[in-house]
Amino acid sequence: MYYYIVNPTAGHGQIRNLQDKLRSRLDNLGIRGEWAKTTGPGDATRLAKAAVEAGHTTIVAVGGDDTVNEVINGIGDHENVAVGIIPIGTANRVASQLGIITWPQACEALAARRLTPYSLIAAGQKYFLSTLTMGFETDLDKTVDTSAGGWRARVTQLAQSLGHAQGYKSLKCRIEVDGKYTLTCDLFTLSVANQKFLNPL
Repeated sequence: MYYYIVNPTAGHGQIRNLQDKLRSRLDNLGIRGEWAKTTGPGDATRLAKAAVEAGHTTIVAVGGDDTVNEVINGIGDHENVAVGIIPIGTANRVASQLGIITWPQACEALAARRLTPYSLIAAGQKYFLSTLTMGFETDLDKTVDTSAGGWRARVTQLAQSLGHAQGYKSLKCRIEVDGKYTLTCDLFTLSVANQKFLNPL
């Protein structure tokens, strides 16, 4: 049975205008299922975990990339659970990388049950589907505002980034790949990409 985890704030609340159309479309396709709404950060993870424990085998994230990531973390390494996406968020990179651009298209894909297995990237107890970035680059995103435009803003951002790099202390890291290869090192920045997800060919 399908279990839909809806982020009501995704896409600036776009789901409010689409909810009736979306439910009607899913109903026509015979995949309506149960619905649950998130109330804040981390809620989709909690809801997905509870849904798996209740026996649901298809969990659908209705929202953007953050909602998808939370749902994946709620499911974790359960092998017999499928994740679906209905992209309604501001950022829908995961869905677009899977070739899902619109919510009607997502509904058709869900009904057709086009399943593809993917390995997850894990950092500690957190799971990622496409890319994991850690170290300086991630830390920089938290300290330097990159939203401002114009050449003066870019110069300021560059100066702040260089200053931050000089004082940045590297991370102690242990990387394990498929339980076979282990690397222990100091790292400045690291990006791990799931190549099968990013480029299936």
